[in-house]
Amino acid sequence: MARPKSEAAEAVDTISPSTTQVLAPARRDVHLILQGKGGCGKSVVASFLMQYLTDIADSAEVEDGVRTPLCIDTDPINNTFSKYSGQGCEVHHLNITEEDGITIDARLFDNLIEMILNENPPHAAVVDTGSSNFLQLLDYVKKCHIPQELANAGYRLVLHIVIAGGSMLQETVQGFETICQNLSQWAPLNVVVWVNPHHDPVRTEKWANFKDSATYRDYAAHVRTVIELPSLSVSLQKKDVADLMRRRHTFNSAFADERLYTGMCRSRLRHVRDDLYARMDAAFAVLG
Repeated sequence: MARPKSEAAEAVDTISPSTTQVLAPARRDVHLILQGKGGCGKSVVASFLMQYLTDIADSAEVEDGVRTPLCIDTDPINNTFSKYSGQGCEVHHLNITEEDGITIDARLFDNLIEMILNENPPHAAVVDTGSSNFLQLLDYVKKCHIPQELANAGYRLVLHIVIAGGSMLQETVQGFETICQNLSQWAPLNVVVWVNPHHDPVRTEKWANFKDSATYRDYAAHVRTVIELPSLSVSLQKKDVADLMRRRHTFNSAFADERLYTGMCRSRLRHVRDDLYARMDAAFAVLG
């Protein structure tokens, strides 16, 4: 039996059957967003994953057993992801610092794993991380054999890595390399690369597509799929999406708010959402 639609889902166009079909087998995926560069779009990716998985779970076409994702924000400084809470899905903020509120205690990541494993029935999980705890979290995942521990419990770890353009390009490419190097013992990894051209195009003098770079070729075996975020060439769309992000609103919240978002604005945002979801449909079809 399908779950009834939430109020938020009433404002959403019907999710395509293809989307619900590709998601159903992946309900026990743990989506971990990792990157050492702050401001590159990690929390944006986390919010997109939350919205995509929630919209599918709210669709009347989904078989019983698919639930809204368990969403966790571990960023101790910029807890952007948790500000999306209450818009169709709750986002839990998990404290990972010691009593001084500054020092990261990697052992506190145990609480994160326990939250995921104790879900009954099992949920897909979306976990946003901060750049300040990037190396500590990566070290924890490696030393505690988290990919294997999750696999033993019937979960699959999916790593989402953002590559951003302009001044962020070198650091985000380096972050991609660091993640793949440190976790290569569990090869092949399940990596989803998100190419984010929001500030500047993702290219160099040597390559115009990240998949043509030497770094990508070195670790291509770990990459399951690449999602290129819409470039938003229309200036009005850029402004609409910028307002959406500034307010920490989901697409559904915008569609339901006639006071803050005009009819034309909501229409443009719907085109952006549909384009994004089509790209995510293709990625989840590859992930299986």
